[in-house]
Amino acid sequence: MVQKLFSIRTQDVRLLQQILPRFIDLYRKDEWGRIRDDYEPVRMAVQLYLEGYANSYWKARHILWWSAIEALYGNAEDSVMARVYAFFGDKDMAAGYDTSIYEQGDIPSCYWLTPHNNHTLGEVLPLIYGVRNSAAHGQKVADPNFVPIPHPFESEAPLLEVLAEAATFIIRKTIIGILNGRLCENFKDRESREKFWLYQYGLDNKQSKKRLHDLKATPLE
Repeated sequence: MVQKLFSIRTQDVRLLQQILPRFIDLYRKDEWGRIRDDYEPVRMAVQLYLEGYANSYWKARHILWWSAIEALYGNAEDSVMARVYAFFGDKDMAAGYDTSIYEQGDIPSCYWLTPHNNHTLGEVLPLIYGVRNSAAHGQKVADPNFVPIPHPFESEAPLLEVLAEAATFIIRKTIIGILNGRLCENFKDRESREKFWLYQYGLDNKQSKKRLHDLKATPLE
């Protein structure tokens, strides 16, 4: 829903000029005109992100978008959540946990973003994973996911709409962060992706589980 009022701003054009050459480089071709195998995680995330918008069935969209998240962050549930929090918190998982899914400038000034209708990664990420699991395994998505909750644009919106906002926010900002931070070499394949999360963030599967447990056990202000 938040994307309905998105517009192209000068800062967006400048960002595009900055990252577009790096984005194009992800699709380099070899001497036979075939796209190289390099950068599979980022290219797959871009493809799945786009296909989610092209698909009108909400369950398929959530599966595609979660698959895009896993392309960037890995496949283990605890690892994905710990790494998302760490990436958005600049290695501070607690800060990432409290990060709003609405970036500054997403909400026009004529609308009010309050603690009541603002939503954070820590709030929605486990719910996205739950919806994805149910949909991917042919199970009914629990009724509470359809219940209206506070939203900045409307007094209320279905929780599923907020989860869609969150999933696309995670994918979009992660890809931009990788391009803007010149991190593409760390996402040439799944092995380099796992090394990146281990050596730059200290988050292999074991540490992800431990730090996520510690985060949940620590009272958040």
